[in-house]
Amino acid sequence: RLPPCVPRLQPHVPRRVLTRFSHDLQVVDLPLPAALQSLCATLVSVAASLLVVCASALAIALPLLPAAWCCRAAQRLYAASARELKRLEVGARAPLLSQMTEASEGLATIRAYGAGRRFEAEYYARLDASLRASLASALAGGWLGLRLELLSAAVASLFAALCFAQRHAPLVLA
Repeated sequence: RLPPCVPRLQPHVPRRVLTRFSHDLQVVDLPLPAALQSLCATLVSVAASLLVVCASALAIALPLLPAAWCCRAAQRLYAASARELKRLEVGARAPLLSQMTEASEGLATIRAYGAGRRFEAEYYARLDASLRASLASALAGGWLGLRLELLSAAVASLFAALCFAQRHAPLVLA
């Protein structure tokens, strides 16, 4: 029996609610500071680059508007898909975690009835479903990354062509 000073879980609080809450806290606590730091560094870098480009040649900055529109369109398409994929991933992970909890609590009973092989097969089936959802999410992220890399390459090529044209025919872009 625990002393009264030690906080105890209330028996009416479902374990899956506590598991979900702890997972949500982990998702917020671990990657959020790094993501905010990366966002700030990227924003400063982009702002400085845009300032230099616009100050040196305004005609070179004009293709940035269609490129920004394309990035926004790809982001909108990806965000909707990523939200659904994340929901599928969480839904596929829940049965896996549930079975792991049940198996660890009833390990003596599983061994007594010789049902270890059956539980192992169920575990691997649920693990496969969870990994399929994770793979789909990773593939969607790769899809967005590829599209943004191609767009970046197209913008860089256009900038290079405009710089070349500016050097060889200064009156064209002036």
